[in-house]
Amino acid sequence: MILSRSYRDFAARPLRGGVLALALLAAAGVSAAPAITSPAPNFDFGERDNDEVVTHAFVVKNAGDEALVISDVKSSCGCTVAELETSTLQPGEETHVTANFNLKGRQGHQTKTITVISNDPAQPAYRLELTGTAIATISVEPGLVNFGRIEDTAIHEQTVLVQSNREGHTFELLDVSLSENAPFTVEIKTNEPGKEYAILVHTLPNPMPGALNGRLTIRTDDVSRPAVLVNLFGHVVGPLQILPDVINIQSNSAPDARPASMNVQVKAGRVKEFELVEVIAPADSIAAEIVQLRANDYVIKLTGMPVDGSLRGKELIVRTNSPDAPELRIPFLIRPERPASSARIPARVPASQATPPARPVRPVAPAQ
Repeated sequence: MILSRSYRDFAARPLRGGVLALALLAAAGVSAAPAITSPAPNFDFGERDNDEVVTHAFVVKNAGDEALVISDVKSSCGCTVAELETSTLQPGEETHVTANFNLKGRQGHQTKTITVISNDPAQPAYRLELTGTAIATISVEPGLVNFGRIEDTAIHEQTVLVQSNREGHTFELLDVSLSENAPFTVEIKTNEPGKEYAILVHTLPNPMPGALNGRLTIRTDDVSRPAVLVNLFGHVVGPLQILPDVINIQSNSAPDARPASMNVQVKAGRVKEFELVEVIAPADSIAAEIVQLRANDYVIKLTGMPVDGSLRGKELIVRTNSPDAPELRIPFLIRPERPASSARIPARVPASQATPPARPVRPVAPAQ
C-alpha cells in the first residue's frame, strides 16, 4: 500500500497507547481478526510397521491481531485421536495439536486429516494432515479383486500375492476358501516357502451374464494376520445387454387400476451388430413398440400391461437377426399388492394427532 505524504506525516506523530495502531488500521480499511496458521501443516511419517501408533505434535499459531479461540478439533476417523494443548491464543502465541494415529491392521498408503475449528473468519476449519505408508507384517495385494467387464466366455485369471515384509519373518499359508456359491475357483502356488505365496483366482468357463460377486478368505498361522478377507467382483456381458433384465409390475386389484408401462433397452454386448426383428407379448392387451435409438441400440416401449397378476410366470420374447442371440426371454416379476393400511398419513394432519408408524424389527444377523 502506498501512503500519501500527509498520511505518513500523520502516522509519524507519537500517539498514546494503541491509538496509533488503531488509527493506521482504520485509515487503511483493515479490521482486526484472528488468523490460524501452522509452519508445517503436513507431516509425512514415512514407512511404519502396522502394529505402531504414529504420534506427532503439530504447531498451531495465531498470526492475527485478535484472540484466536479454538472450539473443536476433529479427526477424519476413529483411528486418529487429536488432543489440543490450549484453546485460546493471543496474537503471536502458539500451541500444539497432538495426533495419535493407530496403524493396526492397515496396509499401504495412508492419509488422515485433523480439522481445527476456530473463530478465524478466513479459515474457520483449518486442516492438518498425516501421511505415510503402513507396512504389514504380512501383506495381501490386491486387497480387492475386480475382473471388470468380461465380454467373452473364456476363463479369466487374477493373482493375489501374500508375502512377508519383515527380514527373517516366516509364516505358513494354512487355507484359502471361497464364499458359498461364489462363481470362481482358486489355486495356490508357493513362490518361496514361508515368505511368499500366490493365489490364482479364476472365473468359471461360460459364466452366466450379470454380476460376479464372491469373497476369498485367507488364513495364516501368523497371529498378526490370522485371517484376511478379499472381495471379488466382475460383470459378465452377455451376447446382448437387456436393461432391465426383469420386467417389474406392482399388483393392483382395484377396479380403476391403470395398466402398467415400461421401457426395456436392448443394446450390443458381445454381439456388436444386430437388429431387433420381433417382440411377442404374453397378453393381447400389451403393445410393444420398437424404437431404434442408434445403430445396435433399441428401446422397447411396453404399454397396456395388466396389473391383476395374470402376467405372473410369463415372459416377453424378443427376436433378433443374430445367430448368437436369436431369441431373448425377459421374465415378468409380479410384486405383491400393497396393503391398504400402508397409505401415508396426509401431511396436513398434525404430528400430535397422527398414529406413529410401527417400529420395524431388524433381523438378527447370523453368527459368523
